[in-house]
Amino acid sequence: MKKFFFLFNFLFFSSFIFSYELFFIEKEGKNTRNGYLSQGLNIIAETEKGFLFLNEGFERLDGLEIKKIGDFSRDLYFITERFEGADINSCGRVLFKEGNLYLVEAEEKFPCLGTKNFFVHKLSMEKLSPSKSFKKISLEKNFFVEDMLNNFNSDLAQEELLELVGFADSRYSTNPGCFSSTQRAYEIFQNLGLDVEFQDYSLTFAPNVVGTLEGLLEKDKIIILIAHIDDMPKTPPAPGANDNGSGSSMVLNLARVLSNYRFAYTIKFILVTGEEQGLVGSSYYATKAYQKGEDILAVLNADMIGWEGDGKPQEEDLDLSYDENSQGLAEMFAETYNLYENLVPVNMIYCPTNYYSDHYSFWERGYPAIMGITDNEGICFQKGTYPYYHTHLDTVENCGDLDFYIKSLRSYLAVLAHMAKPLCKVMDSKKFTNLDFKYICPVRID
Repeated sequence: MKKFFFLFNFLFFSSFIFSYELFFIEKEGKNTRNGYLSQGLNIIAETEKGFLFLNEGFERLDGLEIKKIGDFSRDLYFITERFEGADINSCGRVLFKEGNLYLVEAEEKFPCLGTKNFFVHKLSMEKLSPSKSFKKISLEKNFFVEDMLNNFNSDLAQEELLELVGFADSRYSTNPGCFSSTQRAYEIFQNLGLDVEFQDYSLTFAPNVVGTLEGLLEKDKIIILIAHIDDMPKTPPAPGANDNGSGSSMVLNLARVLSNYRFAYTIKFILVTGEEQGLVGSSYYATKAYQKGEDILAVLNADMIGWEGDGKPQEEDLDLSYDENSQGLAEMFAETYNLYENLVPVNMIYCPTNYYSDHYSFWERGYPAIMGITDNEGICFQKGTYPYYHTHLDTVENCGDLDFYIKSLRSYLAVLAHMAKPLCKVMDSKKFTNLDFKYICPVRID
């Protein structure tokens, strides 16, 4: 009888310990995230129209319309259909729907994971951090940015993409090819004179690689250029040319260009792993940076920028996702198109539920960030779907004309350089004329 009593109590109280109430509150005005957080809401996710939060603290918000989503006891996932007609109900219990975004309660391993029919993101259940305000700067043509673009070598950029894609038969996060590819990136950063480090966060995943070009005036202010170097599928061959050899080769290519200059602010070139397993590497980096109080001004993420697109629009544009806190950063990106030649036009998309790439890890920690992609793959109703996504056929050849890729690199280069505030160019004394002298860094840093 006593054993039965203890068993009953354990099961009874466990139902309370492991069951949660989920609520939704709409956005009202600007900066509602920080406002609601300051009032004690345990916000775990942001949507286009509002915030999802757990049951602590909501009683303090008298007079505001709060909707109870329901109780849950299993993991929560954001899910978006990549193809119309995919059966979302096969994924689990749908708790919430906004547009084509679904919030689903499901077991840790459920049918929709690992398929190409859905984008899936597991909610961490951690409280979101307050948003850090972004200070937009006015743009005008810059001598150093023009110099960078004039000397940008498109052939070398394409060679880097081909070499990275061909370097390993698979860059799946736990495969040897991912470890060797991060080692290659480390050596490239090192040879460029950057301060470089591995960031180990897992016993089984290849590490993140971080190359740092320290600022000369305000080195604590940081601009981040990021892409994931891991790919899919797990079984070779997995060339991962568009996803995401294109983004990771961009980071390496731009590091080669920008390392020839010095800037007021610090630039970090980051290649992360674990993206395909749920943004694991970038989440680790962003969380550690937040805990250390790093002053990250902006994060530029590139994912799948190699595909030439489906011709809609006729001149393919770069889909650029931003959240409320990052609108000024997205506007700066778009405005550079009118300043310089051979850049990519931009389609700005307010899409705080774009959770399928590494910028999202920084949004969760409140940092301004944008994410560029050829087509947004159905997220926030932006059509266009890369036909070779997560297949053995994601090759450079199937990306099509690489002109779009090159223009995208040039756009990222221009935006990043403007934000970091270029000061001078590092050159050999034998290679410049008197006319160049005032633009040369006074001491060459080898």
